[in-house]
Amino acid sequence: MRPGGRTQIEDRLHGFAYGFGTLRALDSDTFAATLKVMVQAVDHLPYEAVSRACLAWTKGQIRWANCRFPPDAPEIARAAEEALGQMRMEEREIRIVLGAKLLPAPPAKPTQEERDKAVADAAAVIAGIVEAGRRLDEDLSAAARRGSDAEHLEHVRRFQAAEAERKARIAQRNSEAQGGSSA
Repeated sequence: MRPGGRTQIEDRLHGFAYGFGTLRALDSDTFAATLKVMVQAVDHLPYEAVSRACLAWTKGQIRWANCRFPPDAPEIARAAEEALGQMRMEEREIRIVLGAKLLPAPPAKPTQEERDKAVADAAAVIAGIVEAGRRLDEDLSAAARRGSDAEHLEHVRRFQAAEAERKARIAQRNSEAQGGSSA
């Protein structure tokens, strides 16, 4: 986006300005002076920005301007600056697209043999999971039985100990009662 050549910009603005009857009606010196001022307002900009501004003005696409009338130098400069801003956005988008990295090609579709192998592998994994679940269930059931048996034995031992203690107290009371009555 280098600044356009002054001659190229002057030629473009000449054709643009000549399209307006009010400017065409000016004498040649006044028209040349008007054109010179317009060229000076935009000669630092790229030719494409000036050309887009002229085209947008001609088509009535500049919202802030009354495009039925020819622009003065500041108006054509503003329109060209806006066109330059649009060109910069377009350039940035193009750079993004050109700098994009391509994704790798999608993998080839699997063959029937590969599908069958995958199905067999999945069935083996599922069977392994089912077997692991069955073994875990057996282990938990056995542990529960062992725990239940151990709890039962502990309960029986406590009961037997309590019963032995009760019998010992009864025996002691009986012996005290017999010892106390013989005295």
